[in-house]
Amino acid sequence: MILKMNNQDKNFYKYMGPVFGSRKVEAETNDRIYDDNNKIWYIYTNQKSKQVLALVAVSTNVIKNVYTIQKKYLINLLKEVQQDIKVRASIVPIVYKDIYKESGLIVTTINGYKKYISVRGDYDE
Repeated sequence: MILKMNNQDKNFYKYMGPVFGSRKVEAETNDRIYDDNNKIWYIYTNQKSKQVLALVAVSTNVIKNVYTIQKKYLINLLKEVQQDIKVRASIVPIVYKDIYKESGLIVTTINGYKKYISVRGDYDE
């Protein structure tokens, strides 16, 4: 199930609490994930266990955070995000490069960055 939340929603920390500060998430993404007030969170979750299977955090149509435990969850989530918003140029972890492409995002390398790339929606800006 895909949820759309912010950090003021009642059950937000039931889902996201285990993700914040997770060394596993940080090691995989090379990114720290914070519960900033201005982010909208798309969370692909197992409703029964409340486990976060994938997440995408967005602020003003820019992707701020990405994480998944399995490719298929993130592809579905990124497609949902793109239905809701026009994704502007965003700097994201390179570890999911193939998933970004498969979901329809345009991927561009960034000079001087080894662990991050730029993605954006497929439309004229």
